[in-house]
Amino acid sequence: VQKNSIGLLVDQSNNIRVHDSIFNESLGDAVSLRNSQNIYLEENTASNSDDGINLLSVSNSHFVKNNILNNDFHIVISGTSSNNNITENTLTSYLGNLGYPFWISTYLVQDTLIYRNNFILPIGVNGYPIDRGTNTQWTVNGDGNYWTHHLCINNNWDTRCENAYSIRFGYFDTAPFSIANGWERPYPQITVSTTTPQQGQP
Repeated sequence: VQKNSIGLLVDQSNNIRVHDSIFNESLGDAVSLRNSQNIYLEENTASNSDDGINLLSVSNSHFVKNNILNNDFHIVISGTSSNNNITENTLTSYLGNLGYPFWISTYLVQDTLIYRNNFILPIGVNGYPIDRGTNTQWTVNGDGNYWTHHLCINNNWDTRCENAYSIRFGYFDTAPFSIANGWERPYPQITVSTTTPQQGQP
């Protein structure tokens, strides 16, 4: 679906699943969800639009493994949205000084889980998230997100940064990853042998 005013509009609905779809070059939102609950978006693409995914008073919903790229704002959450899970998505900006990749606009947005996502933002792009919500968790069970513009301290040379990533308005991603998809790529374990090798024959 492309070049519409809105790519996908879901309003006052429950138990909706959208999988493996493309919403591109919308004049407004690529995906607009309003006053709904139990929405499941998986492996979709939302691109080159005003907002990639816009949630207005959406609750108990899941957004998993979506590709959200080159929008002015990648994900916007507002109204009385609550208990939403946003994980394993890739949010990418390629060119220009685009808007914020993630914007939780009001304290009325509650209990959002945001973890295991890739925020791929080149140098020069205004890529810092804004979070005015209540009880947002940017780290869940020790897993944060990957941020390309984070000055990661990684003395252990593993997949996790030792320093937190700061979110505007007082939140932190306390366990950011040092590489994209770091939750899928554990640091390789090296075993050092204590035995003495035998000299080989020429």
